[in-house]
Amino acid sequence: GVYLHFSMFNHDCDPNCIKFHPETEEDDDDALRLTSSTSTDSEENDQTEHTSNGHSSYSEVRATKFIQKGEALTLQYMNPREVSHATRRTHLMEQHLFDIGSDPPANRKGMELVTNAIPASSATKVATDNEDSSVTTNIEQTLEALEDMMAELLMEPNMSEQIQALELSCEELYLESKELLGNRNHLLLIRILRLQLDAMEAFLKAKESNNGDQNAGESLSLEERGTVTTKFVVSASELCRLQILLLGEHHPDVARTYHDLWKGIGVLLTNHAGKVPDVKLYSNGDNASNSTTDPKSFVEWSKEENRCLKEFERISSLYPRDAVTKQT
Repeated sequence: GVYLHFSMFNHDCDPNCIKFHPETEEDDDDALRLTSSTSTDSEENDQTEHTSNGHSSYSEVRATKFIQKGEALTLQYMNPREVSHATRRTHLMEQHLFDIGSDPPANRKGMELVTNAIPASSATKVATDNEDSSVTTNIEQTLEALEDMMAELLMEPNMSEQIQALELSCEELYLESKELLGNRNHLLLIRILRLQLDAMEAFLKAKESNNGDQNAGESLSLEERGTVTTKFVVSASELCRLQILLLGEHHPDVARTYHDLWKGIGVLLTNHAGKVPDVKLYSNGDNASNSTTDPKSFVEWSKEENRCLKEFERISSLYPRDAVTKQT
């Protein structure tokens, strides 16, 4: 089809807008159903202007940053968003016939560095003969395989053990990638952490739904659930920090991660029954809340839980549902 309005938006590697499908009253109130980095459909091709449940017949574009008068409105053509500059450059030339050049935007360079340098890139092919580009290419290929595997597992019943194995693979990939990249802020780590969180959430839900099913394995003990939830909260905290570096503090992807943190911390506090969780959230000092120390008391943990909820609500309020009035 031809989409006259969306075709007016140019690509920017650091865009100021996002396209998403509006929600209706019948949709889940706890989540923003936005076109995000974890979507399985390409944003550049997904111009169908309808929701998966058929409630809406259009899409919307919303600003994610403050935009100066006269500044162009831009979108990110890549989906997943978190790919290396070399991959992005090649893809955009092949699919859209324009070259973004050899250097990423200045404010993103720190998240593209591999061992303190921007890997070589080409508009005609991914420069896999370059060692640094090979590192990012290999990580992206592994990630794509894990994402495809996750999508397949979610389509089948009683896959909790396989999903757990996939989550462990994500954890291994994250640790190995951080070392190979030599950059704890690399944007590819965002995509790995998001997949890991999705896998942990799917694993917990599968175990909950399997209660009473003799073919699905035993349900989780309180201790096992606490272990998974602890890992979930720590990973979500790091993901939130990286997303804010890449996307800013007002992006809907950040809202989703704050929602994860709020839910995860709530489960931790419930499981610990008034005791202080032994979890290191912000030991690095550069985290989503700009805090220099971890919560040390139950009250501090409760405050952190409430802060995450408030941030989720604040960002969500910036993206009201169905802004266009429907005509009956």
